[in-house]
Amino acid sequence: MPAFRRRLRFTDMSGERSFEAEALVDSGATFSQLPAEAAEDLHLVGTRSRRFRLANGQVVERQLAHALIVLPETDEPPAPTTIVIGDRGSTPLLGTHDLDVFGLGIDTFGSRLIPRVLDLLNETGWPTI
Repeated sequence: MPAFRRRLRFTDMSGERSFEAEALVDSGATFSQLPAEAAEDLHLVGTRSRRFRLANGQVVERQLAHALIVLPETDEPPAPTTIVIGDRGSTPLLGTHDLDVFGLGIDTFGSRLIPRVLDLLNETGWPTI
């Protein structure tokens, strides 16, 4: 899939401090990511750590923190989310968890975000895996 970027704003949970960046839309990333220096500027504190596999296959441990994420080009309200605190200088990422939060999918041909219908399978009575 061709890589593309989208302008995002991350804020602390109070909405007082913010960090805006062109984030890489990454359908291979579960969570969104902020570089460590941006997390520090927002006074984000890691609440727990998780192991992640990087694109090169390396497994690393990273801290998770709570923040709000905003898509400035939409009228969507800020959404609470869990983000990964990356290394210093790492690329801000928009992961699939937050795409789902905003009800967005990826148009791979047009390299853009598009609205999508989310799944809520437990309402159907059909068994799920």
